[in-house]
Amino acid sequence: MAFLLLVFPKDLAVLGYGLLGLAAVVTTLVTVAISSRSIVKGCLLSIGLALTSTAREFSLNGWDHIFSGSFLVIATSIQLRMRSSTTASLISMVLIFLGVLYRPDAAVIGMSLVVTLLITAHSVKLKFLMAFALATFGASFLILNFWQFGRFTPTTYRLKMGAVPSFDYVFQYFIVNGIFEFSAITFLLILLLFCSAEPIRHQTIPVALGTIFTAAIAVVNSDVFPAARMFWVPAAVLACVISRISFPFGWEPQFVNFSFKDLTRRISNRRIVPLLATGLLLGAHSIYGFAVQWDHASISREEIPTSRTAEHYVLAQWIDSELLPEDGAIGVFYAGTAFYLDRFEIADFLGKGDEFIAQTKVKWGPPGHNKWDIEGTIRKWNPQVIVPAVGYDPTESGVLSKAHKDLTQEIDYGFVSDLVINKDMRNRYSWCIPAQIQTNGTKLGLLIRRDVIEGLRDLSCPIWSNS
Repeated sequence: MAFLLLVFPKDLAVLGYGLLGLAAVVTTLVTVAISSRSIVKGCLLSIGLALTSTAREFSLNGWDHIFSGSFLVIATSIQLRMRSSTTASLISMVLIFLGVLYRPDAAVIGMSLVVTLLITAHSVKLKFLMAFALATFGASFLILNFWQFGRFTPTTYRLKMGAVPSFDYVFQYFIVNGIFEFSAITFLLILLLFCSAEPIRHQTIPVALGTIFTAAIAVVNSDVFPAARMFWVPAAVLACVISRISFPFGWEPQFVNFSFKDLTRRISNRRIVPLLATGLLLGAHSIYGFAVQWDHASISREEIPTSRTAEHYVLAQWIDSELLPEDGAIGVFYAGTAFYLDRFEIADFLGKGDEFIAQTKVKWGPPGHNKWDIEGTIRKWNPQVIVPAVGYDPTESGVLSKAHKDLTQEIDYGFVSDLVINKDMRNRYSWCIPAQIQTNGTKLGLLIRRDVIEGLRDLSCPIWSNS
């Protein structure tokens, strides 16, 4: 992304990064298919992965999971398909490092792939080389983390690890996304059935165990977003592993050994027809899913009343054009807003970029959104502006009583209500509506520190509601 930002404007850089994410997903699917001993099984596994809601929801989003998955799947394919060699082993190590760098919670899978490399290394010299590469990459990873976060693990590790609100939340997320929906969780469960039905080769055991352990951690930590994004990497890697073993329960169709090498020699074979039909169906399904994602990613002024992405984009543009970095940080609840505010320090009220919040105790609500300290963040950062959560309007009648009621009942996303009633915020900030960004009857507003308001123009600052 940093390279894209150097070359393109921000909007085009975001689009380019999204398309790179799509390319990573396609690479993952193709790698799973061609890694298989059989074109039939490879296509079935690739199609199954592509049909998951996880692929549909996140393929164009640029999430780090999809990049991590592509690197680790290619590394897995190299290890399972090729004889151990110095070149292949080094390429695999680099891919493992990149996969873990993109997504540190894939470290267990990365380590399992390294163990596989050491098991299959044909000489002591190669084993020593692998150990040296592991030490080098591992030290680089830890140093990079320490340079960025002041610790050897990312801030989000302390924010989310063990921060699940209850067992009920974990259970409901698993059932909704794994049973009632065909997601990466569902696909992973099907793959585990394969593993239990047929013995797998010794060199695939560490990788299979690594994917299972990573998936178990994802179950325990759960998530706030639907479609089971945290399960994409273990599902993709395990699919690549299973592409190298037999069908379960002794079922071995006559055409199962038809491989990609035979494709050019036997293109007229009638067995290709259903595969081509399946490919066309999958292509149509994927195009539809990508079109939906494209529609969600594209925003316009007409969508401001219904799109929080559009709303926060417009607010960020106004902040960048009207405010000065020396007047203080910008407080946000949705960390993505900060992408368009690179001139400013950011006060992240939910702690994704703030160790102070990440290390506080869990309150209630979904992971990543259940730690906050409104007064503490204001005291630490003294933000000149606070970009509130969508739908926040402290001037509405009854807003205070509703906020107190929601906090008493511990309604999800309690930080919204906590901000409403915070006395320090109400004494030092005003709710202001910039005239130049209003459209279609919207009332886009921000909390602006009162000493900053004096230098701004075209602002409407309604009086707080005291009810």
